[in-house]
Amino acid sequence: MHHPRILCITGATRGLGFALVERALALGDSVIGTFRDETRAKDLFNLARQNERNLHVVQLDVADEYSCATLVKRLPSSIDHIDVLVNNAGINSTSRDIADPRTAYDLGSITTAALDRMMHTNAFGPIFVTRALLPFLARSFQKTNENNRSMTGLTHHIPIVVNLSSRRGSLEEKTTGGNYGYCISKAALNMATRALAADLEPMGIVVVAVHPGAVRTSMAQPDARTSPAEAASRLIELIDRLTPANHGFFLESDGTRRPW
Repeated sequence: MHHPRILCITGATRGLGFALVERALALGDSVIGTFRDETRAKDLFNLARQNERNLHVVQLDVADEYSCATLVKRLPSSIDHIDVLVNNAGINSTSRDIADPRTAYDLGSITTAALDRMMHTNAFGPIFVTRALLPFLARSFQKTNENNRSMTGLTHHIPIVVNLSSRRGSLEEKTTGGNYGYCISKAALNMATRALAADLEPMGIVVVAVHPGAVRTSMAQPDARTSPAEAASRLIELIDRLTPANHGFFLESDGTRRPW
């Protein structure tokens, strides 16, 4: 059963991030959707105009530590807690942030600059965003406990952090060369998920890494078959089913565990 809540979704301007915003709104959730570049956020702003009460659009560059640290200052005053954080923002070697895809992909061409950019976006960003929003996630846990004790306004929520990872970040499944930047950064995100899980467990916050599948986005491989809408629907359904028993796991969107 779906219970309306407040979600923060990073990288919400297109692809899976935008589809997650649409799906959450359709289910009656309130959403904070972040964008980095206003010139590329037209669809998100249009959606916000159609959902003035439930969609709040906020600027955020996850690769910039200061932008993450000051995120709270840009949140609307009406937001006093966050139930779910989806760290979705990410890049691969074909991103506009990488001038030459080979510098993040091929052994003979990789550069520190390209790898650094991918690490800051895909691995460090989720850590800094999670840290910035910890007070809001902790407040979600407090509100749930208060509601459970009073038995009024029961929410059935547990605060959740979802790090969108990839099977390409799995050490066990890496059997081919190349794609250094993406694979290394997603493997680092998986380790960050484990560390965050240990740190946030005493606060009652569930942390998981999720491989959303091969989704047809600008970052996808040519054989990607799942539409963003389908992937978003499955991911929201997974979030609805998450419990403390899933804490610290690397999951498929259907809830099965993946190898680290």
